[in-house]
Amino acid sequence: MGQRGEATKILEQLMAQRAKGFAVTFPIAEMYATWGDNDRALAWLEKTYAENDALILFLRTGPMFDGLRSDPRFRALLRKVYGDL
Repeated sequence: MGQRGEATKILEQLMAQRAKGFAVTFPIAEMYATWGDNDRALAWLEKTYAENDALILFLRTGPMFDGLRSDPRFRALLRKVYGDL
């Protein structure tokens, strides 16, 4: 919790990299998920999937997404990534 300021700086750096064309959608989603901002986390995960970023394969096992696992949108994304579960 006390590291939110540092995490915000990292998020700003990731957004700057994104603006330069780097595929950094998954780490952005991780940050939002860690903060409990499920809507933004899911939006960035959808971008990760849409851009065919291989990091999306960590969706099933990443502990930072535990807070999203009961969300129907997350379950739908899992089905898109992995097929029928």
